[in-house]
Amino acid sequence: MTQEKYQYSAVKEKELIKRANQIANQHKFDSLLDIFKIDLQDLHIVEKFFITTCVLCIHKNGYLKIENIDCDEGKSYIGGLVELNDKFKNKVIENLTSVEFLSIYPSLILNHKEEICNIEGFKSVYEDIFNSYRELSIEDKKQDHAQEAKKYMNMVFGMLGSSCPDSYFKSKINLSSITLKAKMILKSLISKFEGHWVYADTDSIYFARYEEIEFRLEEELNKIMDRYNYLKADVEIHGYGIFIAKKKFLLVERDCSRKVKGLRIVS
Repeated sequence: MTQEKYQYSAVKEKELIKRANQIANQHKFDSLLDIFKIDLQDLHIVEKFFITTCVLCIHKNGYLKIENIDCDEGKSYIGGLVELNDKFKNKVIENLTSVEFLSIYPSLILNHKEEICNIEGFKSVYEDIFNSYRELSIEDKKQDHAQEAKKYMNMVFGMLGSSCPDSYFKSKINLSSITLKAKMILKSLISKFEGHWVYADTDSIYFARYEEIEFRLEEELNKIMDRYNYLKADVEIHGYGIFIAKKKFLLVERDCSRKVKGLRIVS
């Protein structure tokens, strides 16, 4: 069953704002993350996103102000980088090491100096959600409302890039500049570790013979994180990996668990 395309409605927008104000007035929230406990399952995902955004801004700023701005229909942006090093293609790579830039698009959005959308004060709200989620323990991040907050943070990029007037949420930034920065980060590591990089995809890059580049790589990662101060990198050592093509690989962890992408494993 296919989902019908969501249709914009100025009348519905007013109804959503009214409901957001009611929620903000009727509930007491101890933190922004508590707002993600609200049950909005009766709404379309776009409406749920919009109401949540309104409640977040009302709770933090005490008001809701939405600027009416023009937005080009059908705008697009550059996708993420996906590259496979032919030197390592179809080869078993032991002690494979990955670097993942956590929440790369939300992090780069927050590095944008100006307001990011047509809802006044939203960038400050987004920053608070981002920091609050990051400060949670591993166990707390597994809670339903924390998972909802994570989905919301990642959804912001897609909503900023959605075609207008289908979206109530209109971008003030060039999203291609965000994806381009993410690509430049990975390309810089590819160029500096030519004989060691194996595979790169959007927010992650894999390396062979990590022990030979460990200290140089750490220096480069620190430089990147100094430049983009919201960005964090997670380094993980895997058992081994095999990369067949872009988006097609097998990772085997040291505990023998497997991650498979784009491949079918036949026992």
